Amino acid sequence: MFHQNLSIKLVVALWVVLCSLGQVKGYDDEHLVRLLQTNVCVRCNLMGVDLAGLDLAEAQLNWTNLNYANLEGVDLSGAQLEGAHLWNANLYNATLKDAYLINATLSGANLSEANLSTADFSMVDMSFANLAVSNLSGSNLGGSRLYRAILTKANMANAALNGASMNWVDLSESNLKGADLNRSNLWNANLSGANLELANLALTNLSGADLSHTDLSRANFTEASLVHSNLNGALFNETILCKTEKTEGIDNSGC
Repeated sequence: MFHQNLSIKLVVALWVVLCSLGQVKGYDDEHLVRLLQTNVCVRCNLMGVDLAGLDLAEAQLNWTNLNYANLEGVDLSGAQLEGAHLWNANLYNATLKDAYLINATLSGANLSEANLSTADFSMVDMSFANLAVSNLSGSNLGGSRLYRAILTKANMANAALNGASMNWVDLSESNLKGADLNRSNLWNANLSGANLELANLALTNLSGADLSHTDLSRANFTEASLVHSNLNGALFNETILCKTEKTEGIDNSGC
């Protein structure tokens, strides 16, 4: 019995390792053919599929399993990906402009240098995702989860991030000009060198955040929390500080 249990454990461990290396094909061949022929594959199994460089603009992939898929350089402009599973998927340099991904899962996905402008990522889980140097301008990330996501040098101008959970997120040197971060949670976030000009941070939790050398010109911090935040070298130019909580007390200088 001992040897039998050991053998089973070894088989399971080997399968997990092979999956992580992309050597176990998890997708359904019929589903792949359907997608390539019709550009529609709803609730399909495309786990681990290699679609790199393909034109899948306006594809319908709602609730489809694309975990571990290689989507590098793929054109998914205007695609429907509601509820899709893209855990650890590779979307490097992909185009998802105007795509619809509400309630999708992108945990651990690589979206670096991707064009995600004006896409709908509301209520999406992008924890631990890599979005460095991506274009998220005008996108909707309201209510999304971005725990420990990497967004260094990302363009998020005029993006909607209201109610987003972004604890420990790396937004260093990112462009958040005009972004709406109302009621979002940025506890211990790294925003050093970021542009937050005209951003709305009312009722936002920035406790312990690094805002050093950040442009906060005309940003709104009404009722926000800046307790134990690093504000060294930050630019305050017509910044709205009203009922703003700081380590030393309440700041009403901009009311």
